[in-house]
Amino acid sequence: MVRFGPVAFLLLAPLVPNSGRRHLARWLLGARVAADAAVGISLIDATRIELGPSSSIGHFSIFRNLDALVLEKDARTGTFNWVFGARGTRHFAARPERTSALVLGEGASVTSRHILDCTDRIDIGAFTTVAGFRSQLLTHSIDVTSNRQDCEPVVIGPYSFIGTGATLLKGSRFPARAVLAAGSVYSGRSGEEYQIFSGVPATPMKRLPEDAEYMRRRSPRVV
Repeated sequence: MVRFGPVAFLLLAPLVPNSGRRHLARWLLGARVAADAAVGISLIDATRIELGPSSSIGHFSIFRNLDALVLEKDARTGTFNWVFGARGTRHFAARPERTSALVLGEGASVTSRHILDCTDRIDIGAFTTVAGFRSQLLTHSIDVTSNRQDCEPVVIGPYSFIGTGATLLKGSRFPARAVLAAGSVYSGRSGEEYQIFSGVPATPMKRLPEDAEYMRRRSPRVV
């Protein structure tokens, strides 16, 4: 298959309806796109693109230098998000297993105007919401001891809620069925479910009820 690339897709996308953009994504980007997926007017640059049933990418976002972009069933990204990888860079030689990927599980949602640093893989679990605006998920930083770039994946468990303006640092593993409060900074590698984490650095502050409706959903819908 001839691939013309993300710039061609971005230039042609405003000229066609969503059904046409699905065909453009398949033809120009080599994407696997479900028949009912929605593809917005965005720049999408990923070696492997998989958009599952009823998934959607909003308008005016940038996905660049990714090895993989995967949205499972009912997963969605909103508008004006910036998702950048480091495919093919000469840095991070000490992390040969590294992959620049964004994977959203079933029903997961990234709302609007967030920054996702996919230098290493970001996994967002099923029915999890990265809510509000201006949150940052960061998978790389400078190791000042060795004076080199370093990276580790960021993983967010299923049924969790990331509040507006929150930051997750490289290597973070946020637990399932938990809440990260607005403006908090999380760098933990483990944590209990059904907790509200808050502060800089974020620590457990309050226990959530285990019958909380958000954590028991069978669909991504929030009334």
